[in-house]
Amino acid sequence: MSGKYNGLQARIKQINPLAEYVPCSAHSLNLVGSCDAECCVAAVSFFGLLQALFNFFSASTHRWSILKSAKSLSTTRWSAHHDATYALKDSFAEIRSALIQIAEDEDQTATTTSEAASLASKLEDFELALLCVLWDCILERLNATNKTLQKTEIEMATCANLYAGLVEFVISLRNDAAFEMFEEKAKLLVKDYSYRADHQQSRKRKRNFEEPDNEIVLLSRQKYKTATYFVILDSLITELVKRKEIYQNLNEKFGFLFKITTMPDAELREAALKLQQHLSADVQDTFVEEIVHFVWVY
Repeated sequence: MSGKYNGLQARIKQINPLAEYVPCSAHSLNLVGSCDAECCVAAVSFFGLLQALFNFFSASTHRWSILKSAKSLSTTRWSAHHDATYALKDSFAEIRSALIQIAEDEDQTATTTSEAASLASKLEDFELALLCVLWDCILERLNATNKTLQKTEIEMATCANLYAGLVEFVISLRNDAAFEMFEEKAKLLVKDYSYRADHQQSRKRKRNFEEPDNEIVLLSRQKYKTATYFVILDSLITELVKRKEIYQNLNEKFGFLFKITTMPDAELREAALKLQQHLSADVQDTFVEEIVHFVWVY
């Protein structure tokens, strides 16, 4: 639909270059989340684990009853990323306990106990716990914004402001203090706080022939922050900025039409003139006076 070169948008613009592409604000935000969930291996693996947990427990009423007995879970829509991430974070220990119980159940098949043991071991991983609290924070904000974007009375200016707010929010997470905050929250979910690359890897390089070899130690924590944490945030920022600019551009052209009855005369004339100049092939020079007259009659 939105392809600039081969999509429906491009085909319509071939017929009428003045046509404006207006993406659904709520659906567009869903696409942002979907895109970011595939931005790196760690993100893909995390949501793959969420799906695996849902598939494992939902495949058997017995398994689901064990999970429910471990903690009273609401009828969470596990198919939704935000709900599933929140359920995992909120019941991390209970879900792991349920998996261990199934893995140690001699009445279960070997396949079932093996799968349960594998999933339980993954829930002991600090990096997984860190992703869980990070995605819960991000998706909670995206979900709240998405509900506002779905309101029937939403205006383009509001869409642009909501996307701008999301950009600022994600940027605020891209620093050492925020990363440390997520680390502390993740430590509440698991016992082992070490990263997978727990052994410091060092390599040597020579600056130039006059300087001695300089040993560089790449800490696993720094590596994770650079290769996973920042990648997820940067991907999200890029997608949000792209969509924010679309709505800001539309609002700059047409936004004044939503508030023509409250705008000062000079400001209204200026906005109407910009739109007339943009659509000069279709809109006559009298457009500005027609808008002012319309407001006066209204």
